[in-house]
Amino acid sequence: MKIENPHYVVEVDPETGALCRVLDRVGDLELIAEPRLADAWRLMLPLPRPGMTPEANAILGAEQKLSHVETSDATLTLRWDGPLKNARGDWDVRVTMHVTLVDRSIEFRLEVDNRSDLVLAEVWHAGLGGMMGLGERRKTETLLPCRARALTESIFRTFPESMGPGGGAGGRFTEFHQMYPVRLDMPWFSMYNPERGRGVYYALARNRMGGNWPEEAELQLLKDRMPAGVVMHWVHLPCLPPGETFTSPPVVLRFHDGDWHDAAKLYREWFLGRFAVRPNEGWLRRTQAVYDLIFMLPEGNVLWRFEDIPALAAEAKRFGIDTFLISGWTLGGMDCQYPAYTPDPHLGTWDDLEAGIRKCHDLGMKVLFFANISPVNVATEWYRDELHKYRVMDGNDVPHPTFGYGMGTLSARMRLTMPSLGSCDPAFGAYRDIIVSKMRKLAAIGADGIHFDKVCDFGMDFNPALPLGPDRAMFEGTLRCLEEVLAACRGINPDFCIGVESSWDRLLAYADAWWTWVDGIDHTDATKFTFPESLPAFAVVQAFDYGSVNNAVRFGGQLLVGPGRWSGSMGDASWRELAEYIRAVIVLRERLKDILFLGEFLDELDAEVEAEEGVRFSVHRGVKAEEGVRFSVHRNPATGRRACVLVNFSRTGRRASLTFAGNRDGAVRIHRPSVEPEPARLPVSLTIAPDRLVVVEETP
Repeated sequence: MKIENPHYVVEVDPETGALCRVLDRVGDLELIAEPRLADAWRLMLPLPRPGMTPEANAILGAEQKLSHVETSDATLTLRWDGPLKNARGDWDVRVTMHVTLVDRSIEFRLEVDNRSDLVLAEVWHAGLGGMMGLGERRKTETLLPCRARALTESIFRTFPESMGPGGGAGGRFTEFHQMYPVRLDMPWFSMYNPERGRGVYYALARNRMGGNWPEEAELQLLKDRMPAGVVMHWVHLPCLPPGETFTSPPVVLRFHDGDWHDAAKLYREWFLGRFAVRPNEGWLRRTQAVYDLIFMLPEGNVLWRFEDIPALAAEAKRFGIDTFLISGWTLGGMDCQYPAYTPDPHLGTWDDLEAGIRKCHDLGMKVLFFANISPVNVATEWYRDELHKYRVMDGNDVPHPTFGYGMGTLSARMRLTMPSLGSCDPAFGAYRDIIVSKMRKLAAIGADGIHFDKVCDFGMDFNPALPLGPDRAMFEGTLRCLEEVLAACRGINPDFCIGVESSWDRLLAYADAWWTWVDGIDHTDATKFTFPESLPAFAVVQAFDYGSVNNAVRFGGQLLVGPGRWSGSMGDASWRELAEYIRAVIVLRERLKDILFLGEFLDELDAEVEAEEGVRFSVHRGVKAEEGVRFSVHRNPATGRRACVLVNFSRTGRRASLTFAGNRDGAVRIHRPSVEPEPARLPVSLTIAPDRLVVVEETP
């Protein structure tokens, strides 16, 4: 049974309904290389075991017999009326799957009518079984957009394991899973073959050298005994009670020209049609650098007091930083007595804090405060008397394990005496009211915004008192909490902004700055490419962190400056050279702000970079660069002007030359920190000093 159009042929097994063929007519590519692994859906109906975790009870769609099929020119509707069967018995569940050709895409939808007396815990759907890449397996690349560090090692060369070899997953073969939005920034996956210039976009519109795959000869040897290929699903965890029906969001499968950059554009187009994205107009989104200082550690170490705020702010302002993030200001110190968002008396009073904010404003400095939403201290009377009612619980009715962050003693840093933090769910309106009232108080004394930390640390919550299901509560509760905080605080200060420690795409409607903890020289930021509105932070905490400063410019991020690992002043003598460099970089980027900071991040597209020796390049980008040199390209969406940021991470000077795509002899300006811009013409050949950056800007 099949449906087809000028772009695709889609076939399902007439007995089981498993998806056994997807042909890309444009690229002449078969997606399903091994039909014996054909799949469509899977369900989990756990069996209760008193006093123990529920017993696994999987129902595999590929083992069920189709009841009914309807075919039109563009849609296959497949129905399994049940009872569905497995080795444990028959189950009163009905499944309906719709496969629809929508222009250049294929959409999958699933409905599960749970008429059994069990909870529907897992729904796997849009299963693609038996994939061996696009064209040649080893030449197929893949990308998953995870936490601003996209996973780019191809699963068709090295297949990752979520549990590792010691964990197992109850199956004979390795399994890899990523959870949206806990690990995945955006719910899409890209696979592409650069040599063929063709890719696949798969989206929820919601141990040997050379990799760990068998060699081709080994695959051929096993071919008749055991099918080989990748099996992929989008999985939902609805925890659906008996008698209810689960309806999936659509899963989109689409072949396209190009690579993951083109898949990212497809996701952006879909997202913008459904969700809001804050424009680059909030003061925090337009702030190049934030000075972050911890006033008190959770073990009671007092580093600074509120009376020190004016002098600290003045030092930061002297080096071009105009935002002060006050951390570790609450009762007990940093990450300690949450949600007691009140000043610790060892640091000063509300009046002292308000006076410090006024002094910052007099200097032209904005003031942020460090806070959290879900974390609470479980050792307090407040928790025992009230907050425990809102605690996050696992599927066994047990509160989530405690966590914490020791700082002020070795024992605490070894996690022996750290504060005991648990999580409360903002889906509870009474708990949200606590957070909103505390943040409103900060706005009332003059705060310009809040940084909400640990907005990435949430998952499913099985607290039986919740107004929402386990799969929705924390996520929807977090969004509602952000909405209510902004509404309350903007009633006092219309320009109030928030930043978050997160990279969840849905937060683009609320947040102006993002802590994603990107470190090291290289990473692929698919989130920044997809959403240039996002603003990742780059931590600068040591006196030699020139690479982090340079990478913030390279990737279009915000400098999060914390001298002495969040404990010192910008005026510290050991920081003098780096502080001067930060000031020079801020001045440089301010000149090019419409391109480098507010424009489009083009990754390594639209530029060709060559070098004299030590060549490194990626064939799918046509890039060549001398060892130690990295670059990225930015564009002003209004004017189309581009700028290329080149960074030298090596210990010696490096030469590089470049041209822009479609512009090989045009006028440019060369920008270096602390140096006046220099006019030039393409192609440009230049030397980059160690630990420094150069920006080449197109000019009219």
